[in-house]
Amino acid sequence: MERKKLHSPFTALYDEENLPQKIRRSIMMMIFGNLFGNLWSTITSSGPALTGLAAELGANDFIYGVLTAIPCVGTLMQIPAALLVSKTHKRKKYMLLYGTISRAVWLIIGLVPYFVPMDPSWLRIWSLIFLVGINSVFGSFINVCWTPWMADLVPIGIRGRWLAVRDRIISVISLTVGIGTAYILDIIPGYKGYAIVLGIGSIFGIADMLSFIGVENVPMKTDASAKISDVFKKIFDNKPFVKFMIFWTIWCFTSNLSGSFYTRYALGDMALSNTEVTLAGNVASSIITMLIVPFWGRKLDFYGHKPIFWFAGLISAVTPLIWLMASPGSMWVMLLYNLVANAFLCAVNLASQTSLLSYATDDQRPNYIAIYSCFTSLLGSFLGTLTGGAVLQTMQDSFIANNIALDHYKIIFVVSAVLRLVVILIFVPRITNNREFEMTDLWKDFKKSVKKLVSAK
Repeated sequence: MERKKLHSPFTALYDEENLPQKIRRSIMMMIFGNLFGNLWSTITSSGPALTGLAAELGANDFIYGVLTAIPCVGTLMQIPAALLVSKTHKRKKYMLLYGTISRAVWLIIGLVPYFVPMDPSWLRIWSLIFLVGINSVFGSFINVCWTPWMADLVPIGIRGRWLAVRDRIISVISLTVGIGTAYILDIIPGYKGYAIVLGIGSIFGIADMLSFIGVENVPMKTDASAKISDVFKKIFDNKPFVKFMIFWTIWCFTSNLSGSFYTRYALGDMALSNTEVTLAGNVASSIITMLIVPFWGRKLDFYGHKPIFWFAGLISAVTPLIWLMASPGSMWVMLLYNLVANAFLCAVNLASQTSLLSYATDDQRPNYIAIYSCFTSLLGSFLGTLTGGAVLQTMQDSFIANNIALDHYKIIFVVSAVLRLVVILIFVPRITNNREFEMTDLWKDFKKSVKKLVSAK
């Protein structure tokens, strides 16, 4: 009997653009790297491990805000990193070297309680913050190398759908790892569990970097002879790019004002276990992303990013209000939030990635990405997380009672929702779309899809 051939879900997309075999192999190795990188992120920065370790070391809301925000400071290094990459065209060398060092630092982070003395009491938590900062500084080369590299390999005509299929595959595989690491933290309490989990995360991170050994180092399109002053002038004269960067910076600020504290709130005041937080958090997010992101990828390629920002942004903006129903042990609230929020946040994030690549010109793309990352990370994510931590700590220490019915966390969640809604209404109209469509076109299409789904049942 003739065996059935297994076809890659990317094959049709590659055929559409007639990509040569060596480019297809390179993109596949890049997908492996993205998978390992996502597993690294799930275990280290976005999972309960770092939050739990910080709590064990005595971090209050403000110190926790500093810890989760400090990686954004490392983005300052992206500007010199981008200039160096643009001049030398050695992005593969720099990414493999500095990226691997960055991910290896997490092996040390998990061991902080074992080699840093307990006295004085602040030394361990600030050692943790310092090491996370070191990881971020070395990791600054990753973003300015990887994103332009991906743009050089994956044509713009299929980029939205390619990102959607990639994210779907990554979401499926991330489920098992997320549950496994949470289980380890629950059965091995204390510092030993954190050391094991963060060590595993570091190994995944290193595997991410090593995957790029097999990626074709296609010629960069950047102009190596351009003067630094001319580069910056050209970037800031690009009005559509500047408008988008301002919008995304303020969106990141309002999102991180509350978003960085969901896991801390669930593990603390809501008294959920690591496994419950992972199931209601990372696992729920991965499942909904896996199911819905292909839909958004198709719509993004057809309608462009502006209608997606309008439609998905308006809905995702108000989802923090779901946390108002939270009470001790109410795992379902976190589950509901992650299912609803990520059904639309995945679309917003897809739109932001394709927007950046469409606005950034080929001749200086690494520098565009570096400047964009500095603004969005420092003035957006870093300042938002730090402000959220400071406000939470001030409210807790002064006039807000420790009452989960309307505690200081819920107040900051409501403020974040209102501000995000305002950001969408004010800034999205100023964004230039890369297609000849508006939000009304997407809304009509969406209603048709819902009617078709209902009638099919």
